[in-house]
Amino acid sequence: MKKSKIRRQTSKNIPEPSPSKGVRWKETLFRLWQADEWNIPLALWVGSRLAIFLIPLLLRGLIPSQESQSIVDIYMRWDAGWYAEIAKHGYQWAVPETQPSVAFFPLYPLIVRLVSFLFGGNVPLAMFVVSNLAFLVYLHHLYLLTRYDFDASTAERTALYVAAFCLSFFFSVGYTEALFLALATSAFYYARRGRWSLAIPLGMLSCLTRLAGVAVTFPLAWEWYKQKGLSPKALVLTLVPMGLGIFMVYLGHLTGDPFAFNTIQKAWSHRLTWPWGTFSIAWQVVRSLPLTRYITAIAWIDFGTMVIFLVLMLAMIPRTPPSYWLYSVPVYFISTSATLDPTAGLPTASIARYLMSIFPVFIFLGYLGKNRWVHYIVLFTFLVLLGPLLLYFLAGIWVE
Repeated sequence: MKKSKIRRQTSKNIPEPSPSKGVRWKETLFRLWQADEWNIPLALWVGSRLAIFLIPLLLRGLIPSQESQSIVDIYMRWDAGWYAEIAKHGYQWAVPETQPSVAFFPLYPLIVRLVSFLFGGNVPLAMFVVSNLAFLVYLHHLYLLTRYDFDASTAERTALYVAAFCLSFFFSVGYTEALFLALATSAFYYARRGRWSLAIPLGMLSCLTRLAGVAVTFPLAWEWYKQKGLSPKALVLTLVPMGLGIFMVYLGHLTGDPFAFNTIQKAWSHRLTWPWGTFSIAWQVVRSLPLTRYITAIAWIDFGTMVIFLVLMLAMIPRTPPSYWLYSVPVYFISTSATLDPTAGLPTASIARYLMSIFPVFIFLGYLGKNRWVHYIVLFTFLVLLGPLLLYFLAGIWVE
């Protein structure tokens, strides 16, 4: 009897075996899946990408340019070709008049090149994967940021509006929009939370992705001042625009001109225009083009986006943290400070796509969307425009 009692007492002291690494990994993944900060962005990502991918499958054969192309290839148009060439062969430089590839920033093609090794050197597939996964990361951090500053319902509406936006298919093509916004929103979010070891490197990487990345410096500087005040340690923030500096050093070595990404814009028929001048040009274009031409609709989208984003930016100033408009104003200025020579195409080409990088506008829309009228007007307007613009793009017709 005594021995059995001892055995029972001893068995109570034996620790239960800890779960294996595989079990812990599955439990962590399950918890992430259940959490709203991943669950909602993932659901919107899957739903919106399925819709965008199903449309070309359903219309295959109706659009001539799709007949001999894979689902990946039809999303690799226009600027995607330049990024693919950089990923395969690096930057090429002859003379500025030949439209050299140095107009495009390096981080996206560099990541694509690395990822392409996983797919046997298939660069278009790597571009497709990088863009789509970056879009998921963008939705995740956008949701986190909006919930931090507002509430969960506003965060859900914000992510929904971004996924349904009329140009959201650019988050799946071989362009930098998804990667840039994934980096910019994550840097923004971690700065708001005071996690500077993440915010500063992410901000620097955004400057290696797009020129608009320099705008991330201003909200990060404000958040640092608000959290830490003025001190010599603030000099660490100079690492953020250092991303652009790294690219400029490389361009100086390659071309002899550190500003080659800007000076060669003449070869692309781009010209510097003050934002108010761009407004004037955009208004003249929409007034002069006949309603029977498809390009008139694109011109109206460019002009309408410029007006609506400006109005929303002004309206959100008293209702959002200062860092929101400290980011939005420079991006708006950069996006509207150049136009295309009318002899080369639509003068306001790509402006609506550039303005899509002003994510605080979508956050403010999510805030306004608590009103049902605003919510349904925004949602249905985006979806109605998304359909024809996507069809234009799939048919090889210039959209943005």
